[in-house]
Amino acid sequence: MKILGIETSCDETAVAVVEGRKILSNIIASQHAAHAPFGGVVPEIASRHHIENLPAILEEALQQADVRLADIDAVAATYTPGLLPALLIGLQFAKSLAFALKKPFIGVNHLEGHLNSVFLDDPSPQPSPTRGEGVPIEYPFLGLIVSGGHTHLYKVEAFGKYILLGATRDDAAGEAYDKVAKLLGLGYPGGPKLDKIAHQGNPQAFRFTQPKLGEDSLEFSFSGYKTAALLHVQKQNGDLSQSFVQDLAASFQASVTDFLLDRIVAASIRHDLTNWVVTGGVAANKALRAKLEKEAQENGCRQYLPPLNLCTDNGAMIAYVGGRHLENKKYSPLSLNAMAYSELAKCE
Repeated sequence: MKILGIETSCDETAVAVVEGRKILSNIIASQHAAHAPFGGVVPEIASRHHIENLPAILEEALQQADVRLADIDAVAATYTPGLLPALLIGLQFAKSLAFALKKPFIGVNHLEGHLNSVFLDDPSPQPSPTRGEGVPIEYPFLGLIVSGGHTHLYKVEAFGKYILLGATRDDAAGEAYDKVAKLLGLGYPGGPKLDKIAHQGNPQAFRFTQPKLGEDSLEFSFSGYKTAALLHVQKQNGDLSQSFVQDLAASFQASVTDFLLDRIVAASIRHDLTNWVVTGGVAANKALRAKLEKEAQENGCRQYLPPLNLCTDNGAMIAYVGGRHLENKKYSPLSLNAMAYSELAKCE
């Protein structure tokens, strides 16, 4: 079955066509240039660009997949969580298509899309000692979604069966990256820029204290990292030298990635989960990927990460999840509304 997937939860306009696990097309229109002057995503601007982008992106996705709209078996779209105005644009577009084509419509939770992005065929596999090429992902597994809007840790027992083990109490990891990058004058989006410059600095130059959330907690908190970074910047009295920026970026990144890995290892031991899945925009972070590789080897575990183009928001992951729900005859009514916030599962 060929599934059309539409994703507009934030500032990426994305449309994809997926058949089973095979990606036939995966088109993403970035809005970074539109939001850069504001240092972050402006919902109204994002929505306007989604309206402008969707018709052209749809046409491009169909052409790349070499299919017609009539060949599509179902339409899937993100309905939650995300920026409400942005979600509404993609959701209404998808429902209109499904109605006109007389095809099933499936609303997809954005978080479920990320968790399952690793099941899509990778056209450019990156074998590693912990994930040999062609090694299937076995349930149950530990799933960490880490991005600009989300930091969630799950026990995934099967498709559609998710247990929330911990989430952030305040900011998401990617949001903290962007805000610290802004403090350092690195521009927007700051996460990838901070990751790049951090490799040129000393990760032990500045001290960041990990949050104290309780001995048994698997939750996250990143607001303290932002505050500590702000205090270090303020002490410079406006003199942000290149070496200072590099060292603070390196120290911040080292502490945040250590914190993420500590939670993964703790959850892995507590719940006896030897398969680790890490997804979301921050999963593209080079430092985090390197530490995951090392920790997985040391703990006798296997780690799975999507290719870089599937770490950020994309339509392929939405189409794949939509296809799985279609197989289970789980459709959505055309009355389905967008929701700015929702959990994929309750905390255990």
